[in-house]
Amino acid sequence: MITDTRERILQLIKKNGEVKPGKLSRDLGIGRVALHRQIKKLLDTHLLEKIGVGPQAKYRLKSKLNTDVFKQVLWD
Repeated sequence: MITDTRERILQLIKKNGEVKPGKLSRDLGIGRVALHRQIKKLLDTHLLEKIGVGPQAKYRLKSKLNTDVFKQVLWD
């Protein structure tokens, strides 16, 4: 099951493409620790991929993500 916060993360990333954690944290109004906890779960479910390391890291939707799978996870 996907939480409201994870849904909002996915929607922001879908809208903006690649996004840094700082922007996600500000846009969602949540702390970095809480954000990274949610991002880890999305990475574990293969919905996101991480690009880069450290302060330059960005997240984006998995490039080979099946659109039907995305819709099912996001809206079911």
